[in-house]
Amino acid sequence: MKNLYCFIGPSGVGKDAIVSGLERQYGYKQLKSYTTRPKRNDDDIGHIFISKEEFGKMSDDVFFNDFKGFAAYSYFDGNYYFATVDQIQDNDLYIVDQKGFDELKKKELPKKLKLFYLCASEMTRNRRMIHRGDSIEQVRQRIEYDKKMFDHDRLSKEADKIFLNERRSIEEGITFFHQCIENYERGD
Repeated sequence: MKNLYCFIGPSGVGKDAIVSGLERQYGYKQLKSYTTRPKRNDDDIGHIFISKEEFGKMSDDVFFNDFKGFAAYSYFDGNYYFATVDQIQDNDLYIVDQKGFDELKKKELPKKLKLFYLCASEMTRNRRMIHRGDSIEQVRQRIEYDKKMFDHDRLSKEADKIFLNERRSIEEGITFFHQCIENYERGD
């Protein structure tokens, strides 16, 4: 594929569910960023989970000096999240935050970037995070973090596509984004 489709949105908007569905139903490959955070549950497969010691070893590697090998990098809630430039070539979809996307735009990458912005009300997001097993305190922290980290106005202007995921089914999201990807790959 000629593009890397970046899915951005605050916690609880359905990014993981939609991207997982696109992988399952259409064979797209998700770029799974590395993280030092523990798995939320046994079904948490959206990342490559490593220890902070492993992260330290990777950071000390010559390839990673001054973060040159990182395509995107962020630090949240005491944990590192990152992807390497090499991962971009072999993948189609990437769930990334706004800071990570801004870093990607500065890099010379093997693919063009397309920004898909997902949004939902705070009430909907709260409900989804509780349903997936986050504690009330974790939800509160994520909502506060997202208020600082996501510029809705800017993302709305920069996004190639916006998906308001309030009362829509995951299937609707999967179908919507698959059609978008097909159009972009054809050059429409």
